Amino acid sequence: MLCRGEVIDIRHLPQEMRSSHATPVDTLSSLSLSAMEKVMITEILKRHGGNRKRTAAELEIHPSTLFRKIRSLGITVPDTDGRGKKR
Repeated sequence: MLCRGEVIDIRHLPQEMRSSHATPVDTLSSLSLSAMEKVMITEILKRHGGNRKRTAAELEIHPSTLFRKIRSLGITVPDTDGRGKKR
């Protein structure tokens, strides 16, 4: 997520990330950028059943960028790739 200011606010997020199923706004506003990225990637991975390709598409980033972020942020991913195949 990018914005012109120093803080990513809830209004900068896509509408589907502001749904009632998302993390509460007061929790997000107190997180660091990397912690917020971790929460958002984790939530979108869950929404797509662990499918990293669909998650990357929704985030509008290349799948290799998503893989690097997953590794650097320490995100635990399911044993399948969301398509029923083992990693």
